[in-house]
Amino acid sequence: MSVRYRYAVIAILVLSLSLPGLAGAQGLGQTFSWPEFGLTMNYPDGWVEMGDAEARVLSSDPNFDFTGEAIPTSPGVIITVFPFIVEMDPAAVFGMFLGEFDTSETFQPESATIAGFDALRVGDLAPVPGITMEAIFITTDANYYLFIGFAPTGQNLTTLLDSMLATVEISAAQPVPGPALTTTGGQMVNAVRITLDQTLVGSWNEIDAVQLVGKDASGAQLSQWAVRAEASSSYGEDSWSAMQATGAPNVTRCIDSTSAWASRGTSGIETLTLFYSTPVEATEVSIYQTYNPGAIVRVELLPADGSAAIIAFSGVDPTTACPGIFTIPIVTSTGRRFQSGQTAVDGVRISLDQTLTNNWNEIDAVELVGLDADGTLMRQWGATAEASSSYSPSSWSASQATGAPNVNICGDAPSAWASATSTGRDTLTIHYWTPVIPTEVNIYQTYNPGAIVRVELLPADGSLPLSVFEGVDPTTACPGILSIPVTLGGEAGPTDDASFVDVGEISAASPFEDWEFDGLAGKTVTISMLATGGGSLDPYLILLGPDGRELATNDDASALNLGIFDAQIADFVLPQDGVYTIRATRYGEEYGSSVGPYELRMQFGTPEPVEATPIAFGQTVRGTISEESFKQYWSFEGAAGDTVAITMVDVSTGRTLDPYLILTDAIGVTLIENDDATSASVGLWDAQITGFRLPLAGTYIIQATRYGESYGSSYGEYELTLTRFK
Repeated sequence: MSVRYRYAVIAILVLSLSLPGLAGAQGLGQTFSWPEFGLTMNYPDGWVEMGDAEARVLSSDPNFDFTGEAIPTSPGVIITVFPFIVEMDPAAVFGMFLGEFDTSETFQPESATIAGFDALRVGDLAPVPGITMEAIFITTDANYYLFIGFAPTGQNLTTLLDSMLATVEISAAQPVPGPALTTTGGQMVNAVRITLDQTLVGSWNEIDAVQLVGKDASGAQLSQWAVRAEASSSYGEDSWSAMQATGAPNVTRCIDSTSAWASRGTSGIETLTLFYSTPVEATEVSIYQTYNPGAIVRVELLPADGSAAIIAFSGVDPTTACPGIFTIPIVTSTGRRFQSGQTAVDGVRISLDQTLTNNWNEIDAVELVGLDADGTLMRQWGATAEASSSYSPSSWSASQATGAPNVNICGDAPSAWASATSTGRDTLTIHYWTPVIPTEVNIYQTYNPGAIVRVELLPADGSLPLSVFEGVDPTTACPGILSIPVTLGGEAGPTDDASFVDVGEISAASPFEDWEFDGLAGKTVTISMLATGGGSLDPYLILLGPDGRELATNDDASALNLGIFDAQIADFVLPQDGVYTIRATRYGEEYGSSVGPYELRMQFGTPEPVEATPIAFGQTVRGTISEESFKQYWSFEGAAGDTVAITMVDVSTGRTLDPYLILTDAIGVTLIENDDATSASVGLWDAQITGFRLPLAGTYIIQATRYGESYGSSYGEYELTLTRFK
């Protein structure tokens, strides 16, 4: 049994016993659902649901936070689920939990049946005076389910638990996305390991190809098919071998095909490992399953430096279509994007100038990636195709460029499109069934790549095409993929004063919503979240960078044009190019209780140039904060690795200033800030940045201001000291 599971639950339980509760149970009108483990049950009206990935809590106290000291005055239930442990008897596992409460007592659990499964139950547990507890342990073939009910001594806990347990339903786990990987530090990978449990589907789960998408060492987006493969077993030495899963997909039907990998047997755990020529910082993995999909239970990325594998997916494979593609986003969760100003497209037009290659440029397939009307990321192969000319009505015709790739060698293949001649300009237009807001186009070239000079997206409403690529096709590998990321509105990125508005809603079931946008280094962004009425929502904003790190947060905005509880991250300077995530949530996030609709606004801009006065290491300067001048800028030159201290002390008569310090790089990206220093050598309200190591050599800007900046009210003289420690 995992010690992590065991003690996490016990710690939560023991701490939770000392919290005050509210009114007792009413009707069982609310439904608890844990789809990852197929668990549902009803619980009393007026109770709230809290917890995390390891334990869930149902309580009548909306402020339940695991940290109180009073005996609860009303009941509650803690639920946890952990994997079935085949080598241990369920009663022994249950006893390990019960032994944490009172080791002097021998527990004799009673057998029960709950939701059709064997269960064990123990009542009258009393780990602390003034409280009674009962524990219920349900065993299935896949999981253990532990329910711990608690109530003040004297309340009828048994009757309440009986009514709740009568509503328990346990079914097969629902497919859920695996955890999104945060590749901090740009960790490069060049292999993917896939683990199958084919007992889930009762037959061979054949895999035709695995696509790895990511950024190479230069930062360029790269999409690769595997060049080498290993498997725990293969059905044949050539047919159905691991090498059949390398290269681009070449099985376009749901069929038992010798061109896909299949394991030797179907009754156990199998692994398939694919290797790629170019290590990348992964952003996506796509697995093409062509026979009995749905057996994948884990996907790992293997770092190029040989370090420990990174789990990109662990759970139940959601693939049901056959042939089907299991796509796993890596860096950020697939959140909704700002849709204002975007156009849904259902066509791609490609223009070729084959005088650049002096030969036919054959195209095997064109993949369109984007968000559908529900905000779901979709990958589509063309359904119909048109061309300015084709070499043949059947072979090399435009229709050969529809569907998934089926040419995995560099050669003159009749299964790809080729124009009638190779001496001029030609166009190929691909149409798709489902219009999407585009995020990426992938063009699979299988003979003489490099002739593409323009790629346009065709709006579903018939409006003018959107050009997403013009220039010289960089594709040199053969077969090769021209991968074109598509940003907001098909433009290269946010422009000055570009603004977007959209709406969402926070509920008990969805305490946050993620929105993505494309940002450019050095641009400023102001993000506002406004409660729009009809609820109790207290907005809270979190901005995450392209690597998943938290960059900024805000609870209550200081802007005068917003409500007192609205949230705003104002004039934040984006530190790098990439896809950023706005997490729109509520105060307290998943532990909060406010709900309601909101409006989300985003506006780009360019930082105003500042005039900064130079300050040298070891120097102390003076300045004055006033209503007319609430911020002054000081600049210094630093070397990479320099450790600096910056102190801002109020020296005004009557101590009327509340100093605030901000340190930025040369383009205005905030590195560190401070309001109230902790050093005993300065005043309680003075500001001090200590022990900060400069990341790079260059110019740094000190912003000397007051708490609240433009919305603050303090004023007065200050002394600013810059110190360097070697």
